[in-house]
Amino acid sequence: KQEKPATKKEEKSSTNKLFGGGNALQSNEPTTTEIYADEAYFDSNKSMGIFSGRVKVTDPRFNLQSDKLTVFISKGENQGLERAIAEGNVGLVRDRPDPNGGPPTRAIGRA
Repeated sequence: KQEKPATKKEEKSSTNKLFGGGNALQSNEPTTTEIYADEAYFDSNKSMGIFSGRVKVTDPRFNLQSDKLTVFISKGENQGLERAIAEGNVGLVRDRPDPNGGPPTRAIGRA
């Protein structure tokens, strides 16, 4: 079965607080985040989305996989990711730039 993006969302770097961002990746330019999943549900009244089944998130700052991902979008003029909850077989990979210009440090986590 070929994977297709469940959604493609552009947002400003508001997830830097959640996932930490290197200086090289922090900017006012929009960042493209792709979320792939077997199923997706959106509730625009609650500003939330639920992705389930082989969830994969690809972002320039990190890659994440899980069985389920619930995202909450901030309301108002500056819409962006407010928070995200990943559940079931969670894996996260993030490269942190070296402040001294050396190679990045790779952080890998599983829950």
